[in-house]
Amino acid sequence: MNVVLEIGFRFLPPYEQIISFFLKNKMIDDHTTTRHIREVDLLKHEPWQLPALSLVQSTYQEWLFFYKLNKIF
Repeated sequence: MNVVLEIGFRFLPPYEQIISFFLKNKMIDDHTTTRHIREVDLLKHEPWQLPALSLVQSTYQEWLFFYKLNKIF
């Protein structure tokens, strides 16, 4: 999936907005507001591989992850 971002785009919302807006919309599959948030299976990648998987290439060194637990039991 290729996402075209505007020149100068920077994704750095406050934590409250990440939870109340972006994660909520991601959970209900609203792709119009979360097109720049990539889904990655964290268990299939080493930590140092994750920056290359981002849709937004940046030198910013802080990463946020949301992991949805699958209840098997």
